[in-house]
Amino acid sequence: MIDASSPTVPVEIAALAVEGQAVTVSAEGQILLSANLGGGLSIISTANITDLQEIGHYPTTYSVYDVAVWEDYVFLAEGGAGLTVLDISNPATPTVVARLPETGIALGIVLQDQHAYVSDNRGRVHLVDVSNPAAPTLVSFYQTPGKSTEVALGNNYAYVISEGWGLFSAQGDLALVGKTVDHNDQPIPDAAIQASFGRTGQSGPDGTFTLESYLPTSVVVTPTLADRSFAPLTATLRLPQEEVPLRFVALPLPTSAVLYPSQAQTVVYTDVQGLATEIYFPVDSVNVTATVTITPFLGESASVDAFAGHAFSIRVMEGSSSSTHFSAPVSITIEYSDLDVRYIASEAAMHLDWGDSTSYVDAVTTCQPPSAYYRDVQSNTIALGVCQSGDFVLRGPVRRVHLPLVLASG
Repeated sequence: MIDASSPTVPVEIAALAVEGQAVTVSAEGQILLSANLGGGLSIISTANITDLQEIGHYPTTYSVYDVAVWEDYVFLAEGGAGLTVLDISNPATPTVVARLPETGIALGIVLQDQHAYVSDNRGRVHLVDVSNPAAPTLVSFYQTPGKSTEVALGNNYAYVISEGWGLFSAQGDLALVGKTVDHNDQPIPDAAIQASFGRTGQSGPDGTFTLESYLPTSVVVTPTLADRSFAPLTATLRLPQEEVPLRFVALPLPTSAVLYPSQAQTVVYTDVQGLATEIYFPVDSVNVTATVTITPFLGESASVDAFAGHAFSIRVMEGSSSSTHFSAPVSITIEYSDLDVRYIASEAAMHLDWGDSTSYVDAVTTCQPPSAYYRDVQSNTIALGVCQSGDFVLRGPVRRVHLPLVLASG
């Protein structure tokens, strides 16, 4: 043990002999862990810095080349045994809780973001998920030119000592790039972004986010934001990422209400622009007590119609059975913005489509005779009556730009 408080005059203050040849150490609180070639793992108390005491020992089958510690768990690069995980909550009796021989002859290890990076004699650096130390999971590996003896992380690089090649670096240009937006591609800031390789981040004021990975890997990305859902809920991709960034569209959360035959009920949800969609269920619209759930989703344009920013499903459950028909017309009133209709040629021709992802018809035809539209292009609202539950998408004739054709004479 060396006192380096004066870097120019380091002073030895304590020493302790351990079994085997000590090759590396790691510290956690007042515990020092010594990895020993031919001598296993020594657990040393530094409570008295001038009187080191070995308070525990784990006799490994293979030589230990490197060690890392996280809380009460020790991760060993145990040569031919691969990655070994010990529970040292009782330092006097360290206990094996997991082994991962798939990491080959493990020579180096470093921990970050609940992941272990394990280098081996085949030149590989393995990425291992250790979020559950008792069940480490091999995620991926990166191949280096020579035997990988040690690994370190920093500045978005993985640095590997590759035998015969010197210092080898895997550059962290394996960036995970994406954006959280609304349905009009306006930025949604402050969304929490979670990547399955352990990194977390947040979308900035312009909605963009970037997470760095040290190694190529498959990754699941999940955005979250209070009072919002996203489409898609998650995205799975392989790093290095293709040029197209991820795009998550923020949506309102589903809303539910109980419907009674003898009572009228209004269900309202507000979109990310603060605009309301109001659905009015009149008396006797249902025959028995039922639960209605309104779920906004990301709509799509059709062949000749552009999506106008609003899509939702209406699902009605009568006990354990679904109901698709209303006994009295249900009124839907949608507020929309100028951005919602920027691709629409005529607001007066907008319509609400009803159906599923493969086939839609005008929602007014769900009633017989068909109901009527009430459009107010000054206040940006559209209203109608429907008589069926299902999926609804607001659309209108797409705005087309006609360019003049000029023929050049020969």
